[in-house]
Amino acid sequence: RHSSQNVDIDGLLNAQTFGDVCSAFHHDRYYKINATSWARHNTIEFRQHAGTTNYEKIRMWAKFCLKLVVWSAENRLGASVANIEDVPFLTNAEKTYFSRRTRELGREAA
Repeated sequence: RHSSQNVDIDGLLNAQTFGDVCSAFHHDRYYKINATSWARHNTIEFRQHAGTTNYEKIRMWAKFCLKLVVWSAENRLGASVANIEDVPFLTNAEKTYFSRRTRELGREAA
């Protein structure tokens, strides 16, 4: 199931409380970021990645999420992120990995 509502970007950017964040996601868990899990589990759920037992995929996804959260606590993007090269908190090796995975996924979908 996927939510039919778009995230309230202005509400999210102007959020002052966790309730404001949940409101921006319409108090719905069916987004790539499930903010509603905080009330129940004291966690934020990242729902973007498909299930896998591949250690490298798990490791890189966990690193990406961790770096995103840590970086976001102190920084704001100055411009839109159009591709992996624009992500400020990734190393060159991580950018290379995600670029390769993007190409691989494109071939799998074709």
